[in-house]
Amino acid sequence: MEKKDHKAKFILGLIFILILGILLFLTFCSKKAEPEGPSDSNNPPAETPTGSNSPESSGFMEVNKPALMEGMTAIKWENNDWVDMKDPDKDTNWYDYSKRTGEEAAKWANARTADGSYWVWIPRFAYKISQEKVDIIFLQNKTTLDKNSEEISNDYIVHPAFSSNVEQGGWNEEITGFWVSKFEAAKNENGLVFLPNTYSYNNITIGEAYTLSKSLPYENAFPHLIKNSEWGGRGISCSEPIW
Repeated sequence: MEKKDHKAKFILGLIFILILGILLFLTFCSKKAEPEGPSDSNNPPAETPTGSNSPESSGFMEVNKPALMEGMTAIKWENNDWVDMKDPDKDTNWYDYSKRTGEEAAKWANARTADGSYWVWIPRFAYKISQEKVDIIFLQNKTTLDKNSEEISNDYIVHPAFSSNVEQGGWNEEITGFWVSKFEAAKNENGLVFLPNTYSYNNITIGEAYTLSKSLPYENAFPHLIKNSEWGGRGISCSEPIW
């Protein structure tokens, strides 16, 4: 009888550990999965102008020029503070994606929307993996041309986040780049914001995150929960919507 009781307790213990493990997984990983539904549920409908944040001519200079949206202000980090760029078209020193050696580092293009949220520009690129090393080539506009206007070699692949291959996480057209939130989502009285030094929004389901990201008040853009393909191009939390 004691053996049976011991066995029953052992089984109940295993069940409890299993349930606890599932709950922990949902708590910490729920933001890193795609919402249920059709495979293209995070892709815009055919009539959506996905190129609205990706102009035909982006003024290529090492990378596709960041396409500032309405209400966006270009900013740069200077003297331990964010400084607004008065003329980002002429004064382009707010970003520099070229490879650097030594103390001077490359600078990602940053911008801020009217709600105070911070964003980073991810320009179109191709990559290849060789001996566990990833090599990147930035591409001009919506093409497969490098900075020297030469076609990339066959061992390079245009990252699917910028492609027109919907099945692999692309769009209904090639794009020049996209904006991704610089910080994890936080929540205030006005909705979602993406700010430094704030508590990340948690205890939220995939469906809720998907709906909230779709309803962000950014005109002429397509905010959405980040897709797996875009995750691979950025390496950030899936809780962050992108444009």
